Amino acid sequence: MAAAHLLRYRTAEAKAVLEDVAKGEGLVSFKAGQALKRWGA
Repeated sequence: MAAAHLLRYRTAEAKAVLEDVAKGEGLVSFKAGQALKRWGA
């Protein structure tokens, strides 16, 4: 989940990646959604 670590430095790009991944199914999608929640998206 490199995108989650990049939220602070490349916010727009990282959010776009996480939002795309969060649309899927499975653990990685869940974690992407949680990272977005914690970031305040």
